[in-house]
Amino acid sequence: MMWNINSKIDTLIQSYHEIFYTNADPRIRDKFLMGNPALITTIYIVYIFFIKVVLKKFMKNRPPFRLKIFENFLVFLLFGSSLYFFIISSNVWFFHYNWKCEAIDRSKSSLAMWAVNNSYLYLLSKFFYIFESVVLSLRKNHSYLETYLLIHHFFYPIGIWSTINYFPGGHALFLGFVNSFAHTVMFGYHLIANNFCMKLKLYRFKGAVNGLMLIIQLILFFPHTIQLFFKNDCNFPIEYPILVFVVIFTALPFIIIFVIPRAFKYHKSKLITRQNLQIQKTNLTLSYDLEKIEQT
Repeated sequence: MMWNINSKIDTLIQSYHEIFYTNADPRIRDKFLMGNPALITTIYIVYIFFIKVVLKKFMKNRPPFRLKIFENFLVFLLFGSSLYFFIISSNVWFFHYNWKCEAIDRSKSSLAMWAVNNSYLYLLSKFFYIFESVVLSLRKNHSYLETYLLIHHFFYPIGIWSTINYFPGGHALFLGFVNSFAHTVMFGYHLIANNFCMKLKLYRFKGAVNGLMLIIQLILFFPHTIQLFFKNDCNFPIEYPILVFVVIFTALPFIIIFVIPRAFKYHKSKLITRQNLQIQKTNLTLSYDLEKIEQT
Protein backbone atom coordinates (compact mmCIF):
# COMPACT_ATOMS: atom_id res chain seq x y z
CA MET A 1 0.00 0.00 0.00
CA MET A 2 2.75 2.44 1.00
CA TRP A 3 4.73 1.47 -2.10
CA ASN A 4 1.73 2.30 -4.31
CA ILE A 5 1.35 5.73 -2.67
CA ASN A 6 5.06 6.48 -3.10
CA SER A 7 4.88 5.30 -6.72
CA LYS A 8 1.93 7.62 -7.42
CA ILE A 9 3.70 10.55 -5.77
CA ASP A 10 6.80 9.90 -7.89
CA THR A 11 4.64 9.72 -11.00
CA LEU A 12 2.98 13.02 -10.12
CA ILE A 13 6.34 14.69 -9.51
CA GLN A 14 7.69 13.38 -12.81
CA SER A 15 4.57 14.55 -14.66
CA TYR A 16 4.79 17.97 -13.01
CA HIS A 17 8.47 18.28 -13.99
CA GLU A 18 7.74 17.16 -17.52
CA ILE A 19 4.84 19.59 -18.02
CA PHE A 20 6.48 22.71 -16.63
CA TYR A 21 10.21 22.12 -17.18
CA THR A 22 10.87 19.44 -19.81
CA ASN A 23 8.25 20.85 -22.22
CA ALA A 24 9.35 24.43 -21.58
CA ASP A 25 11.57 26.33 -24.00
CA PRO A 26 15.18 25.35 -23.13
CA ARG A 27 16.39 28.91 -23.77
CA ILE A 28 14.33 30.30 -20.87
CA ARG A 29 13.40 27.48 -18.50
CA ASP A 30 16.55 27.80 -16.35
CA LYS A 31 16.08 31.51 -15.65
CA PHE A 32 14.85 32.68 -12.24
CA LEU A 33 11.10 31.97 -11.75
CA MET A 34 10.89 29.96 -14.98
CA GLY A 35 10.43 26.21 -15.42
CA ASN A 36 8.31 25.92 -12.28
CA PRO A 37 5.16 27.97 -11.56
CA ALA A 38 5.24 27.37 -7.80
CA LEU A 39 7.41 30.36 -6.83
CA ILE A 40 5.69 33.03 -8.93
CA THR A 41 2.24 31.74 -7.92
CA THR A 42 3.25 31.85 -4.25
CA ILE A 43 4.59 35.40 -4.62
CA TYR A 44 1.32 36.66 -6.04
CA ILE A 45 -0.85 34.79 -3.53
CA VAL A 46 1.18 36.39 -0.72
CA TYR A 47 0.80 39.74 -2.53
CA ILE A 48 -3.01 39.47 -2.59
CA PHE A 49 -3.10 38.44 1.08
CA PHE A 50 -0.73 41.26 2.07
CA ILE A 51 -2.79 43.93 0.28
CA LYS A 52 -6.27 42.71 1.19
CA VAL A 53 -5.61 41.59 4.78
CA VAL A 54 -2.33 42.80 6.30
CA LEU A 55 -2.17 46.34 4.89
CA LYS A 56 -5.92 46.84 5.18
CA LYS A 57 -5.77 45.98 8.88
CA PHE A 58 -2.61 48.06 9.38
CA MET A 59 -4.21 51.18 7.86
CA LYS A 60 -7.63 50.74 9.49
CA ASN A 61 -7.18 53.40 12.20
CA ARG A 62 -4.34 55.34 10.64
CA PRO A 63 -4.44 58.44 8.44
CA PRO A 64 -3.22 58.08 4.84
CA PHE A 65 0.52 58.38 4.30
CA ARG A 66 1.81 61.26 2.20
CA LEU A 67 3.77 59.51 -0.54
CA LYS A 68 3.29 61.80 -3.54
CA ILE A 69 7.00 62.02 -4.41
CA PHE A 70 7.49 58.25 -4.23
CA GLU A 71 4.20 57.67 -6.06
CA ASN A 72 5.27 60.00 -8.88
CA PHE A 73 8.60 58.19 -9.10
CA LEU A 74 6.84 54.83 -9.26
CA VAL A 75 4.36 56.01 -11.91
CA PHE A 76 7.26 57.42 -13.93
CA LEU A 77 9.05 54.07 -13.61
CA LEU A 78 5.94 52.21 -14.79
CA PHE A 79 5.49 54.69 -17.64
CA GLY A 80 9.15 54.38 -18.67
CA SER A 81 9.16 50.59 -18.64
CA SER A 82 5.87 50.44 -20.61
CA LEU A 83 7.18 52.93 -23.16
CA TYR A 84 10.43 50.96 -23.52
CA PHE A 85 8.63 47.67 -24.22
CA PHE A 86 6.18 49.38 -26.57
CA ILE A 87 8.98 50.95 -28.62
CA ILE A 88 11.08 47.81 -28.96
CA SER A 89 8.06 45.59 -29.67
CA SER A 90 6.79 48.11 -32.24
CA ASN A 91 10.04 47.71 -34.14
CA VAL A 92 9.55 43.94 -34.28
CA TRP A 93 5.85 43.98 -35.16
CA PHE A 94 6.14 46.68 -37.81
CA PHE A 95 9.37 45.53 -39.45
CA HIS A 96 9.92 41.82 -38.72
CA TYR A 97 6.78 39.98 -37.59
CA ASN A 98 3.69 39.01 -39.58
CA TRP A 99 0.54 40.44 -37.97
CA LYS A 100 -1.67 37.57 -39.15
CA CYS A 101 0.51 34.67 -38.06
CA GLU A 102 4.05 34.55 -36.70
CA ALA A 103 5.84 31.29 -35.94
CA ILE A 104 8.14 30.80 -32.96
CA ASP A 105 11.81 30.89 -33.89
CA ARG A 106 13.39 28.23 -31.64
CA SER A 107 16.91 29.02 -32.80
CA LYS A 108 19.50 31.22 -31.09
CA SER A 109 19.55 33.89 -33.77
CA SER A 110 19.76 37.53 -32.69
CA LEU A 111 16.04 38.19 -33.28
CA ALA A 112 14.98 34.95 -31.58
CA MET A 113 17.12 35.63 -28.50
CA TRP A 114 15.87 39.22 -28.47
CA ALA A 115 12.34 37.82 -28.12
CA VAL A 116 13.40 35.42 -25.33
CA ASN A 117 15.32 37.98 -23.28
CA ASN A 118 12.81 40.81 -23.60
CA SER A 119 9.89 38.48 -22.87
CA TYR A 120 11.63 37.57 -19.63
CA LEU A 121 12.35 41.23 -18.79
CA TYR A 122 8.71 42.05 -19.52
CA LEU A 123 7.62 39.45 -16.98
CA LEU A 124 9.99 40.86 -14.34
CA SER A 125 8.73 44.41 -14.99
CA LYS A 126 5.27 43.36 -13.81
CA PHE A 127 6.59 43.12 -10.25
CA PHE A 128 6.61 46.95 -10.18
CA TYR A 129 2.81 46.76 -9.94
CA ILE A 130 3.10 45.16 -6.52
CA PHE A 131 4.68 48.39 -5.24
CA GLU A 132 1.93 50.41 -6.91
CA SER A 133 -0.70 48.49 -4.93
CA VAL A 134 1.28 48.96 -1.70
CA VAL A 135 1.48 52.73 -2.26
CA LEU A 136 -2.25 52.93 -3.01
CA SER A 137 -2.98 50.98 0.20
CA LEU A 138 -0.77 53.25 2.31
CA ARG A 139 -2.51 56.29 0.82
CA LYS A 140 -5.92 54.69 1.45
CA ASN A 141 -6.77 55.13 -2.21
CA HIS A 142 -9.27 52.29 -2.12
CA SER A 143 -11.10 53.39 -5.27
CA TYR A 144 -8.17 52.07 -7.31
CA LEU A 145 -7.74 48.91 -5.25
CA GLU A 146 -10.90 47.15 -6.28
CA THR A 147 -10.89 43.37 -6.49
CA TYR A 148 -10.64 43.38 -10.29
CA LEU A 149 -7.34 45.30 -10.14
CA LEU A 150 -5.78 42.81 -7.74
CA ILE A 151 -7.01 39.88 -9.83
CA HIS A 152 -5.61 41.60 -12.90
CA HIS A 153 -2.24 41.94 -11.14
CA PHE A 154 -2.42 38.23 -10.28
CA PHE A 155 -3.73 36.60 -13.45
CA TYR A 156 -1.84 38.68 -15.97
CA PRO A 157 1.71 37.85 -14.73
CA ILE A 158 0.69 34.19 -14.42
CA GLY A 159 -0.59 34.37 -17.98
CA ILE A 160 2.70 35.94 -19.13
CA TRP A 161 4.66 33.23 -17.34
CA SER A 162 2.52 30.53 -18.93
CA THR A 163 3.12 32.04 -22.35
CA ILE A 164 6.84 32.72 -22.33
CA ASN A 165 7.70 29.50 -20.50
CA TYR A 166 6.64 27.67 -23.70
CA PHE A 167 6.37 30.35 -26.42
CA PRO A 168 8.95 33.11 -25.85
CA GLY A 169 8.43 34.74 -29.23
CA GLY A 170 6.31 34.78 -32.34
CA HIS A 171 2.55 35.32 -32.31
CA ALA A 172 2.36 35.12 -28.51
CA LEU A 173 4.22 38.43 -28.11
CA PHE A 174 1.27 40.44 -29.42
CA LEU A 175 -0.40 40.70 -26.01
CA GLY A 176 2.72 42.29 -24.53
CA PHE A 177 2.85 44.74 -27.45
CA VAL A 178 -0.78 45.85 -26.94
CA ASN A 179 -0.47 45.87 -23.15
CA SER A 180 2.65 48.05 -23.29
CA PHE A 181 0.85 50.57 -25.48
CA ALA A 182 -2.15 50.67 -23.12
CA HIS A 183 0.02 51.15 -20.02
CA THR A 184 2.11 53.81 -21.73
CA VAL A 185 -1.07 55.82 -22.32
CA MET A 186 -2.43 55.11 -18.83
CA PHE A 187 0.69 55.99 -16.86
CA GLY A 188 1.51 58.95 -19.09
CA TYR A 189 -1.97 60.26 -18.36
CA HIS A 190 -1.53 59.54 -14.65
CA LEU A 191 1.70 61.54 -14.55
CA ILE A 192 -0.05 64.55 -16.07
CA ALA A 193 -3.17 64.15 -13.93
CA ASN A 194 -1.24 63.68 -10.68
CA ASN A 195 0.86 66.79 -11.15
CA PHE A 196 -1.34 69.17 -13.13
CA CYS A 197 -4.85 68.13 -12.13
CA MET A 198 -5.66 71.57 -10.67
CA LYS A 199 -4.74 73.30 -13.94
CA LEU A 200 -5.97 70.79 -16.49
CA LYS A 201 -8.74 69.13 -14.43
CA LEU A 202 -7.80 65.72 -15.79
CA TYR A 203 -7.79 63.73 -12.56
CA ARG A 204 -11.49 62.86 -12.77
CA PHE A 205 -10.96 60.95 -16.02
CA LYS A 206 -8.28 58.54 -14.78
CA GLY A 207 -10.76 55.72 -14.26
CA ALA A 208 -12.27 56.27 -17.70
CA VAL A 209 -8.84 56.16 -19.36
CA ASN A 210 -7.97 52.93 -17.53
CA GLY A 211 -11.24 51.33 -18.59
CA LEU A 212 -10.86 52.45 -22.20
CA MET A 213 -7.33 51.02 -22.43
CA LEU A 214 -8.50 47.71 -20.97
CA ILE A 215 -11.32 47.44 -23.49
CA ILE A 216 -8.92 48.27 -26.35
CA GLN A 217 -6.62 45.45 -25.21
CA LEU A 218 -9.50 42.97 -25.18
CA ILE A 219 -10.74 44.07 -28.60
CA LEU A 220 -7.27 43.68 -30.15
CA PHE A 221 -6.06 40.60 -28.27
CA PHE A 222 -9.04 38.26 -28.65
CA PRO A 223 -9.36 38.35 -32.48
CA HIS A 224 -5.59 38.29 -32.96
CA THR A 225 -5.26 35.12 -30.87
CA ILE A 226 -8.46 33.32 -31.84
CA GLN A 227 -7.75 33.71 -35.58
CA LEU A 228 -5.06 31.04 -35.22
CA PHE A 229 -7.73 28.43 -34.55
CA PHE A 230 -9.24 29.14 -37.99
CA LYS A 231 -6.20 29.90 -40.13
CA ASN A 232 -2.74 28.94 -38.92
CA ASP A 233 -0.41 29.53 -41.86
CA CYS A 234 2.72 29.71 -39.72
CA ASN A 235 2.14 26.46 -37.77
CA PHE A 236 1.99 28.19 -34.43
CA PRO A 237 1.54 25.41 -31.82
CA ILE A 238 -2.15 26.04 -31.07
CA GLU A 239 -2.59 22.41 -30.05
CA TYR A 240 -0.93 23.27 -26.72
CA PRO A 241 -3.64 23.51 -24.02
CA ILE A 242 -1.57 26.27 -22.42
CA LEU A 243 -2.55 28.64 -25.23
CA VAL A 244 -6.22 28.20 -24.33
CA PHE A 245 -5.25 28.78 -20.68
CA VAL A 246 -3.56 32.06 -21.60
CA VAL A 247 -6.57 33.29 -23.57
CA ILE A 248 -8.98 32.42 -20.76
CA PHE A 249 -6.95 33.55 -17.77
CA THR A 250 -5.63 36.81 -19.21
CA ALA A 251 -8.78 38.12 -20.86
CA LEU A 252 -11.92 36.42 -19.58
CA PRO A 253 -11.52 37.48 -15.91
CA PHE A 254 -11.47 41.13 -16.99
CA ILE A 255 -14.77 40.72 -18.83
CA ILE A 256 -16.37 39.05 -15.81
CA ILE A 257 -14.84 41.32 -13.16
CA PHE A 258 -14.49 44.61 -15.01
CA VAL A 259 -16.86 44.95 -17.97
CA ILE A 260 -19.97 43.22 -16.60
CA PRO A 261 -19.99 44.95 -13.16
CA ARG A 262 -19.49 48.31 -14.82
CA ALA A 263 -22.30 47.63 -17.25
CA PHE A 264 -24.59 46.89 -14.29
CA LYS A 265 -23.25 49.96 -12.48
CA TYR A 266 -23.99 52.11 -15.52
CA HIS A 267 -27.48 50.65 -15.83
CA LYS A 268 -28.08 51.22 -12.11
CA SER A 269 -26.93 54.85 -12.33
CA LYS A 270 -29.27 55.41 -15.28
CA LEU A 271 -32.12 53.83 -13.32
CA ILE A 272 -31.39 56.01 -10.28
CA THR A 273 -31.25 59.10 -12.50
CA ARG A 274 -34.65 58.26 -14.01
CA GLN A 275 -36.08 57.66 -10.53
CA ASN A 276 -34.72 60.99 -9.30
CA LEU A 277 -36.21 62.76 -12.31
CA GLN A 278 -39.54 61.08 -11.64
CA ILE A 279 -39.40 62.14 -7.99
CA GLN A 280 -38.60 65.72 -9.01
CA LYS A 281 -41.47 65.69 -11.50
CA THR A 282 -43.83 64.35 -8.84
CA ASN A 283 -42.70 67.00 -6.36
CA LEU A 284 -43.25 69.75 -8.93
CA THR A 285 -46.72 68.40 -9.67
CA LEU A 286 -47.56 68.32 -5.95
CA SER A 287 -46.23 71.84 -5.47
CA TYR A 288 -48.33 73.07 -8.37
CA ASP A 289 -51.45 71.35 -6.98
CA LEU A 290 -50.84 72.85 -3.54
CA GLU A 291 -50.50 76.30 -5.05
CA LYS A 292 -53.83 75.89 -6.84
CA ILE A 293 -55.50 74.70 -3.64
CA GLU A 294 -54.13 77.66 -1.69
CA GLN A 295 -55.34 80.07 -4.39
CA THR A 296 -58.83 78.65 -4.22
